[in-house]
Amino acid sequence: MDDVLFEFKRGRTYERDFEIQNYHDEVDKVLFTVCENEGDKNYVLRKSLGEGITLTDTGTLEDGIPYMDFNLLIDATDTDKMKVDKEYPFDIVLYSGEEKIPVINGILNLKGTSTKTYNERR
Repeated sequence: MDDVLFEFKRGRTYERDFEIQNYHDEVDKVLFTVCENEGDKNYVLRKSLGEGITLTDTGTLEDGIPYMDFNLLIDATDTDKMKVDKEYPFDIVLYSGEEKIPVINGILNLKGTSTKTYNERR
């Protein structure tokens, strides 16, 4: 499980696709959680299957390995109460029955918002 970097500006919608490979069982739940600090039990941002996470494709690769493709959508307002220029630890976990399977972890780097003048130049 490699560390992954999600980086975007607060107040902007962020979308990211991710793929899970070599998992054969039925998935009951998928959770994306972001915490203020490593080891925190309370999260500052949470998305779940059907509420910010969408299953976009399933199948089998040429070598017979099953895969599931997902899309994560973080709305512009989801980060309103989060601090800018801070690195937040996150993870994505699958649940199948009672089994909890960590699949991705990393850092969400939330950048400061651009000024109105900057946005009008674009």
